[in-house]
Amino acid sequence: LGSFRFVGNGFNFTNLSEEFSCGKATVSAIVSEVIEAIIESETHNAFPPITRSYLEQVAAKTQELYDYPRAVGFLDGRHVAIKKPKALGSLQKPNGGIEEYLNYKNFQSIVLLAICDADYRFLLFDVGMPGTLGDSSIFRSSSIYTFLKECDDLFPETTDLGSVGPVQYHILTDDGLGQGARYVEPFPGRTADTGSKQRFNKKHGCARRVIDTAFEFLQRRFAVLQKPLQLEPLRGGRLVTSLLVSASDL
Repeated sequence: LGSFRFVGNGFNFTNLSEEFSCGKATVSAIVSEVIEAIIESETHNAFPPITRSYLEQVAAKTQELYDYPRAVGFLDGRHVAIKKPKALGSLQKPNGGIEEYLNYKNFQSIVLLAICDADYRFLLFDVGMPGTLGDSSIFRSSSIYTFLKECDDLFPETTDLGSVGPVQYHILTDDGLGQGARYVEPFPGRTADTGSKQRFNKKHGCARRVIDTAFEFLQRRFAVLQKPLQLEPLRGGRLVTSLLVSASDL
C-alpha cells in the first residue's frame, strides 16, 4: 500500500513512515522491493512485440490520423527531476570520469528516452542517463539506438510513395537527435525555405507530438513524477522503469 501511495500520490518516505508508523529505511526498502517485483514479473508482457506486421499497422494508423506516411514510431526524451546526487551532484565513473546530473534547465535530472506508437503506447525506452548530456549523445549511447542498428530487418520493406519514389519506414525524432535512415528529424531553421519543406515540418511536428502526449499521460498517472524524485539516480531509473511497465496495464 505504501508503494502505491508513493507513486500514485507523490508521498515521500517521511510522509509514509509517519502514516504507517515505521522507519523511513523500512519504507524505502519496501518501495524498492515492489519496484523490482514489478519489473521482474511484468516487463515480459508489458509492451507490444515489435514485429514487421505491427510496425506496418502503426504506419497505417499514423497516416490515417496525421496524413504522414511510413512513420512507425515517435522518439523523444524527457528530463526526470531527481534530488541532488551524492558527491556534490556527480557520479564517479569506473574509468575516472565525472558525469554531472545538472541539466541545461539548471535542475538535477536523469533522462527518459522513449519510442511510442500512434496509440501512445511505449515500445522501447532507455532511462538513467545524466541530465547534463546532450540529446544526440544520450541517443547514440542508448539501447534504443542499438536496437535500431541491430534490428533493421524488422522494418517493413521500402516501397515507392507515389511520385516521391522509394521511402523507407522510419521513426520521427526531434531536431536534437540527428538524422539517420531510420530516424527522421524536421528540416532545421533556415533550411526549411520552401513550401514543400515547410509542409513536411508541419506534418512531422503534428505527428511527433504523440510522444509528448505519451509523456504527459505518464506524468499525470503517477504523481511521483510531478516533483523531483527523492532517490539516487540508479534507483530513480528503476522507479521510472517500473512506472512504464505499470502504465502499459492501465
